[in-house]
Amino acid sequence: VWVNGAERGKFETGSSSGSQPGDPKLEKARLFIDEMGVVMRPGKTPQAVLLVSGSLPTPCHEFHAEVAPPNEKREIHVQVYSLVDPRLMCILVLQGFSEEVGLGALPAGAYTVWVNGEAVGKVEVPSAP
Repeated sequence: VWVNGAERGKFETGSSSGSQPGDPKLEKARLFIDEMGVVMRPGKTPQAVLLVSGSLPTPCHEFHAEVAPPNEKREIHVQVYSLVDPRLMCILVLQGFSEEVGLGALPAGAYTVWVNGEAVGKVEVPSAP
């Protein structure tokens, strides 16, 4: 931090070094979801993608998602949350985010996508040509 042209100290925001959910110094925390949707990305192998936008509690929080494989009812359950190092001093301001979460390689068929226990939508994975 610079004040009147002189360095007065360092201010750290959240780590962007790819922290992982199992990191013992990180805590799981909530986030605020504004919009969610499921789309198919076209291509040689079409990819189902969950689109999530909203706000993190602070710039020190990092978005994370865990995608479970489809169950026997063809439901894909996704958990979205944030991780934060509680030892960091961080400015208290919401940090907007917009993320794409790949739902993995899926066999052809119709699937229902759930996020944090809420049904978000359906996606149809086409058969290979």
